[in-house]
Amino acid sequence: IFALESTVFTPEVARGEHIKCAFLLGNGGAYSCVCKEGRGVPHLLGYALAYEAMMPQDEQHLWLYLAVMCVRPDVQRTGIGWRLFCDVVRRARRAAYYHAKPVRLTMHLRSGMVAMLEKHAEELEARRVRLCESVRVSEHQADGTDAEYRVYEVRTSSR
Repeated sequence: IFALESTVFTPEVARGEHIKCAFLLGNGGAYSCVCKEGRGVPHLLGYALAYEAMMPQDEQHLWLYLAVMCVRPDVQRTGIGWRLFCDVVRRARRAAYYHAKPVRLTMHLRSGMVAMLEKHAEELEARRVRLCESVRVSEHQADGTDAEYRVYEVRTSSR
């Protein structure tokens, strides 16, 4: 994972801090996923890391934070990022069912991820994933670039 991050992110960002944080919190494995190819020693194509976020003022939802999603540069724009995102949504939906309440999936996005989610907006709605909030955040990323903060609600039914 660290080798993959170094091909995608600037050195300031590619330190694996997201991974350490999620697993130190103890719930990163339940909502995270990888995409790989090959037999024997597989080649990592990408990964997504999400974990439960504490929002004590809101007991009506389970809050998850998509901390990072990384796809190897030579396979970007091939659908791997979308597959990873759908896997996180599937895991969020499972959590919504288990906890009997909707999940709020939050994230800070770079422009490529924003474009991907815009491209699949109708499909997200069909999957009962609704955009609740979208706000531009100046110089949020470690490399000084802007991000878009988004909150999606993931439901188990159309209610």
